[in-house]
Amino acid sequence: MSIPIWGLLQRALDNPQTIDQAIAAAIVAHEEEPTAHLGAGESLQAHKNDNIIDHPQGSVLGDKYTNREFTVMPTFSSFDHGYTRSAAGLSYSLAGVRMQTGGTINTTRLIRASGQFSPAYFDALKETTFQYTARMINTTSYRAYGVAGTDGELEVGPGLGFKFENNVLLAVEIYVDINGDPQEVTEVIAGYTITARHLYRVHLTSAGVATFYVDGDEVARWTVTASSDFGLTLFTFQMRNLVAMNRSAIFSGPYLSIAIA
Repeated sequence: MSIPIWGLLQRALDNPQTIDQAIAAAIVAHEEEPTAHLGAGESLQAHKNDNIIDHPQGSVLGDKYTNREFTVMPTFSSFDHGYTRSAAGLSYSLAGVRMQTGGTINTTRLIRASGQFSPAYFDALKETTFQYTARMINTTSYRAYGVAGTDGELEVGPGLGFKFENNVLLAVEIYVDINGDPQEVTEVIAGYTITARHLYRVHLTSAGVATFYVDGDEVARWTVTASSDFGLTLFTFQMRNLVAMNRSAIFSGPYLSIAIA
């Protein structure tokens, strides 16, 4: 009596397909399934959500650079072009700027990067990523902003980013209401010492969902209030003292990406 080979047996009495053929067909179907391994905790989903994409150095080719976003990574080596700024109180290097208010109360120092002639401005309905590092020097009597869009004085909306006030960190959205009045939506973010340097990032989807990150960790999320509101500013950094004493902040390494397609 010959010993049957398991893989050559019919998979069922009413199905002539062999077990080997059934396994091969299942493998092909699995390989052609676009959502395979994308479930929670599965390999492709874990790779997709990794904090670091650890491919070999030099493996990302130039033609993989985005073709649907307007991206800027400006330096502060000069304020001669592209910025609206306060006349004094700014010290800059290639990648960063230090703002100092001086001793007169309610003095504002700001840098606002103009979006004039850009292919895209900050828009509440365009996918946007804005990132920078910041460190507050003082712990009391100041209000500072680092936002994509408006200058933080609520003169022109919208804006989205972070607010620093009296040693408190807040995620912030700045918008103009139906009456033309400036408004803020904020959420306090606990657990961070803002006199230490941190990496701040906000990502806005085209559906209007804003997600805020500090050092890569999600700290806040909401659907923005503004609908089709837009401004002519790319990003703004600002510091204001609330007492007759010098107050300082350091902002560096801004990165801004806005969808244009």
